[in-house]
Amino acid sequence: DVIKDLTFLSQPKQVEINFNLGHQQDLSVFAEENLLYFLFANLLRNAIEACKLKDCVHINVDSENDYAVIAISNPGSVPKHIRNSFFEKMELDNF
Repeated sequence: DVIKDLTFLSQPKQVEINFNLGHQQDLSVFAEENLLYFLFANLLRNAIEACKLKDCVHINVDSENDYAVIAISNPGSVPKHIRNSFFEKMELDNF
């Protein structure tokens, strides 16, 4: 859903989003759905916004010792002026 909902950001820049579920056939995560959605939406949005034209964002999902491991990577970087506050809680209406 997050990838689909953020196509308005990725399409104009022709950013490709690669989603790799790895060797996982069935992965269950117990979490609050809305909070998890906004967490991933904010991370993916930041990754797309840091991309240049025709860059690629990679989302890899795997498991390690009964934990889900999710990595989102892109060729850009977090701007210096927001690095100290990058992981601070964001108000949902700012999305």
